[in-house]
Amino acid sequence: MTQTGLAPADASPVSRVRAPGGLVLLVLSLLWLAREMWAAHASIARNLDDPAVAISSVALALPGVITASLVAGVAAGLFAALRLAARTEPATDGVADGAVDDPSETPAEPAASPWPGLAARVARRAAVTGGVGLVVGVVAAGVILVAYGATSAVRGLAITTALAALIGGALAAAPVRITRAGVAGVLVVFLTTAVLTIFQEPLKSLFGAADTVRSQSAAAGWFSLTSALVGGLAAGVTAYLCLRRAGLRWPMFLLAGAAPGLLYVVAEIITRLGGAQLLRVASGFSSWDAFAISYLGENRINFALAVGFLGGIIAMVLHGRTLKPAHEDDSEAAAQPPSTS
Repeated sequence: MTQTGLAPADASPVSRVRAPGGLVLLVLSLLWLAREMWAAHASIARNLDDPAVAISSVALALPGVITASLVAGVAAGLFAALRLAARTEPATDGVADGAVDDPSETPAEPAASPWPGLAARVARRAAVTGGVGLVVGVVAAGVILVAYGATSAVRGLAITTALAALIGGALAAAPVRITRAGVAGVLVVFLTTAVLTIFQEPLKSLFGAADTVRSQSAAAGWFSLTSALVGGLAAGVTAYLCLRRAGLRWPMFLLAGAAPGLLYVVAEIITRLGGAQLLRVASGFSSWDAFAISYLGENRINFALAVGFLGGIIAMVLHGRTLKPAHEDDSEAAAQPPSTS
């Protein structure tokens, strides 16, 4: 059969994904959330004697906890979606060997209008995944309230954390392949950022940090750019590795590579909306607090956009390198001897 355009070199009649399992991603995401909550606890506990500093500590810890809670909610929803697929599509889901077909892509019987059935399946899965994400968020919020007490600032942190996990769970109603690649990608981005942070001072010295404020600011900017570039590269490579044998078209690779950056953007939106009152109070203590909160917020947005853009482009380019022109496929097909039956 003659094909037009570019075709995947490894496309197969039955498209399957081999990637980290849902349980592995859930455990890693929960460990990330526990790590962020522990870091927040250490920062807040040191400043309990000074209410103003304690509130500032909560405000500075909020973005990290919210991002980790969002990702944990997505991972929990993904795990629930995979279990749901295992029950509803036992013949094709391949859960046991780590190869999962997205239930939303399973061929259905011809119908006059497929949209009502598709909408019902998506709504049912969103209800399941969102509910599981909410369970994770409620548990995390309970831990926060028990650890810090029920002050207004802590209540805001707890509620926003639960909300982030709920939204993350609902996002897991997206196609399984994209969700899995996005969670794996954001975890790898977090790991690369943590490793770079360990070497932050040597890197800033390499970028020209000296005793002046100007040189330190410039070095910090170069360090942020390096973190974003490395994170985008990690996101793109991870997405490609997760989807390379799925037989999908390039837009799916673009979306999967951009998914970690999109999750960071969603986390920042939740932080600014859910924690608006807390951030406003913390910014009012001093001009330095206001500058720090504003500066860090802008850095997070720039980081998320860079990771999303670069990750999507890299995943798409890596996929493109595996494609062969259609005329090569036609030549290979013509070279094969005709089959006899």
